[in-house]
Amino acid sequence: MPSLRAPRRTPPALFSLLAILLASLLLLSSLRSLSPRQPSEERPPPRQHPRAPAPLPLLASLPADFEDAYRDSGGFFADLPKASWSRQKEKHRSSPFRGPRLPSPAHEWYQLNYEPSFTCQHVLRLGGNGDGPKWVCDPFRVGGGGCLVYSVGSSNDFGFETSVHEIVGSECEIHTFDCTVSLARATNKPEYVHYHEWCLGDAQSVSLNPLSRLGSWIFGGLNGQVRSMAEVVAELGHEGRTVDLFKIDCEGCEFAGADGPSPLWEQLTDSGVAPKQILIELHAGTTQKPRSHAERLMEHFESRGYVAFSKEANFAHIAGRKQCIEYSFIKLEPSFFE
Repeated sequence: MPSLRAPRRTPPALFSLLAILLASLLLLSSLRSLSPRQPSEERPPPRQHPRAPAPLPLLASLPADFEDAYRDSGGFFADLPKASWSRQKEKHRSSPFRGPRLPSPAHEWYQLNYEPSFTCQHVLRLGGNGDGPKWVCDPFRVGGGGCLVYSVGSSNDFGFETSVHEIVGSECEIHTFDCTVSLARATNKPEYVHYHEWCLGDAQSVSLNPLSRLGSWIFGGLNGQVRSMAEVVAELGHEGRTVDLFKIDCEGCEFAGADGPSPLWEQLTDSGVAPKQILIELHAGTTQKPRSHAERLMEHFESRGYVAFSKEANFAHIAGRKQCIEYSFIKLEPSFFE
């Protein structure tokens, strides 16, 4: 009969070795959980603003449903279907944006005339709150990866330029023009802003316009200079480019002409850098007879293919001589108006 053998026992030394190994693993895990996290792990990633593709797709590569909007907007809208774009065109055609247009006080004239006839789905106010910011049509579409911005009038306030840099894109080339504030006094200027002690337009017309303070500014001993758009474009090397955003808030210089709007507008809209968007503060200009400065300016914009997408009273200057109002326009192609 075979003998019964006792089962083998694990040596006590092996148990001790396994216990030590397990304790070491638990200790290491505890120490890693207690160690501080790196700052890069604690901070959320910076907010990324949606951007338009660069470059925009060619018309031939777009779905047929988007072709009308792309063509009529000069490539600005590359994702709007025909049904939506047809409503935009019908809205413009049916909008009673022209009122009686008779010369009258500004608060009456602007209430009765030139309502916006176009809608931008993602319009955004750049520059914050208060007096100075401007409404921009779909900032994420601006520039297509690179943009050119002209900002006329500053008074050492660069809120608009800062918003363009932060929201539209840091690659935007931003030029600010102000012949009333020297570079030495523009102490709030960000490093990415190109500052020019110039006013745009025509010196003789500026001096004749009683609505504009530029006459006294320029001929009162300041060092600022007046440049025509052709001179500005040539000096800055911007021939063949488009000004994506043209913001102007210059206390009346928009009407710096003896018989109407400043020569600046003809120079600007008929130049090779005709702005895609014009963001403007208007200062009265509604009482001249037989046709007011404001009416002439609106008709000029209309004749060059600009439509208003924003209109906002400036309540900081709702009374008195100024009676300011803000408008924003976008340039569309002739096919939009057919």
